[in-house]
Amino acid sequence: MTESIEIEKMTSNSRVDDLIKEYFKSERTYMLILQRLKEVHGVKRSLIWLKLRLKYLGLKRRGGYASDDTVRSAIARELRSSPQLFGYRAMWRHISIKYKLHVKR
Repeated sequence: MTESIEIEKMTSNSRVDDLIKEYFKSERTYMLILQRLKEVHGVKRSLIWLKLRLKYLGLKRRGGYASDDTVRSAIARELRSSPQLFGYRAMWRHISIKYKLHVKR
């Protein structure tokens, strides 16, 4: 009986962690992440808990930028594949979303 409860807790924690990762990577604010967890998934947590969980999961808002070579290759792929020319902001946003790269402006 105790093992099934422990397994259920681990599964629910990993499910919540997956949701947090998904919402975080879609660039939602902390408050919006908490709101979605509460309203859609029935998980009510505090802001402090969320920040600690993000730290535990290794997710940061700053730093962790993609390497220059990775960014260059993504830009080169886009320039080869797309006949449309982007300005630097549009290209920055496009490769950030399409390739899920954390890129400096």
